[in-house]
Amino acid sequence: QLTWISFKIEFSPKCVHDWIKIYDYTPNGTYQIGESYCGTNVPPMMTSPSNLLMIEFHTDISDC
Repeated sequence: QLTWISFKIEFSPKCVHDWIKIYDYTPNGTYQIGESYCGTNVPPMMTSPSNLLMIEFHTDISDC
């Protein structure tokens, strides 16, 4: 289970510059849970059916 306490990543429409993606990690592959997240809205709590989550963070380093 993943619960965010706070969240602040550069906002852009459709999160094209900086984003976080959450994946369920299984023996059969990885599957994205939810959408791409950016801005300051705290993402919803997420639960992995497999008990393994992968967090991918992408940045274009333009707003450090």
